[in-house]
Amino acid sequence: MPVQQGLREVDARLLGLFNGGDDQLFHAAAHLLGGGKRIRPTLVLLSAYCLGGDVGRAVHAATAVELLHVASLVQDD
Repeated sequence: MPVQQGLREVDARLLGLFNGGDDQLFHAAAHLLGGGKRIRPTLVLLSAYCLGGDVGRAVHAATAVELLHVASLVQDD
């Protein structure tokens, strides 16, 4: 799995965490998660790629890193 495809999967997983529940929560989460450069998950995926790891398996870690980052931003506000 190339890194770009991994980033698309990260985005899908982030929104999927809030899908199927309350619509208002989903829209708020989509607003919070809908932007950004995705530097942190990109670094996770690139590290897996450069070290010969499975980029597809690194998507889980990349998603967790981005979710933790966004949560820290919300907590600061």
